[in-house]
Amino acid sequence: MFFLHFLPIVEVLFFNLFSIFLCCRRRYSAVRTIFLLALFSAVMLLFLAIFLRHFTFYRNVFMRLSGFIFLIPFRILYREKFSQLFIITCTCWTYTLGILSLSSRFSAVFFSGSLLPMLITESVLFLLTIFPLCRRIIPKYIFIIKHVGSFEKYWNKYIAMNSILYFLALLFLSGVLSDSKSILSILIIALFLSSTYVSYIILYHVVINSLQLCRLDHLTLHDDLTDLGNRTALFRHLTSLCETEKSFCVLLMNLDRFKVINDQCGHAAGDLYLQQFAALSSQIIDEQGKVYRLDGDEFVALYHDEEVPGRLIAELKECRAWKPDEPHPFLGVSIGLIPAVPPHPDPEHILRQADAAMYLEKLKRRSVSTPPGYGKHETGEKRKKETAVFRTEPEG
Repeated sequence: MFFLHFLPIVEVLFFNLFSIFLCCRRRYSAVRTIFLLALFSAVMLLFLAIFLRHFTFYRNVFMRLSGFIFLIPFRILYREKFSQLFIITCTCWTYTLGILSLSSRFSAVFFSGSLLPMLITESVLFLLTIFPLCRRIIPKYIFIIKHVGSFEKYWNKYIAMNSILYFLALLFLSGVLSDSKSILSILIIALFLSSTYVSYIILYHVVINSLQLCRLDHLTLHDDLTDLGNRTALFRHLTSLCETEKSFCVLLMNLDRFKVINDQCGHAAGDLYLQQFAALSSQIIDEQGKVYRLDGDEFVALYHDEEVPGRLIAELKECRAWKPDEPHPFLGVSIGLIPAVPPHPDPEHILRQADAAMYLEKLKRRSVSTPPGYGKHETGEKRKKETAVFRTEPEG
């Protein structure tokens, strides 16, 4: 008869592991994961049967808290971080223990606590709720877990706290109502479980709206083509630097002969050219600063030091990692470098100085050498025409 009391626990454990299995990303195959979880569950149940047989109170407490021991195999079998596994475990354990509490109260109210009606009620409730849970709740819950990491760190902490509080509140309610034989006890637990999962649906919509706001904010401050910060983001960053007493440098970069690429190869090739330069310049500047697309073929890098190494300037001008055939060989870049020393003028003035320095360098480099492979099959007359275009176009 003692072992019959484990049947509701086994069923609870099965549905608990099943719901967590659906929420998490496996490290191993489904068969291997299920086998290892079944093995660990068998060891746990054997421990309960042997060592806690004569300690009813401790057995009930241990059975309700044993779900957290499964965090050990979960950490090995699933890819989620420990904090995410903790949140998922609390939520799924709240669901399964809630069904167990409802079944127990139903049996106590209508069947004097008989085991068989309790087991039947529990099975019916699981069958009625597991499919809606899998189709409606779990996908939303997975979405929350997947995207909440993109927000500030305190989101994970609050959700973890919320999950453990729901779980502890359910344990408290189950304990307080354990001797009650009133229908009111069933309604209390049912309302508690309903409010729990309604809160997760609300959280799901909060996360969706927050992500949409983040995307709008990203679009407001980033260039669509290169995904670099745009003019608005540049002025925000530059203004914040000007409000400090720190020295920094501004590099205004204008791509040489970019109009020739657009005219010869088309705007699609020109877009790829801009994207490739944006990616390479960001890699070169790395963590020492940030690159922005100012407009057209002009880029600005804010360098967080009072002096830019000559090696870095050379790397920007050469772009050695440039893919020569995608979409066009690199034709060079003119760079205007301005050290910004406090007291700082307004950002517009700094950019005008950098722009003037850039065009001064461009004038010095009018006789730009044609890179290897560029215009190989073109006539000398056409190359002269392109050079004339370059010289008469102030934009590059």
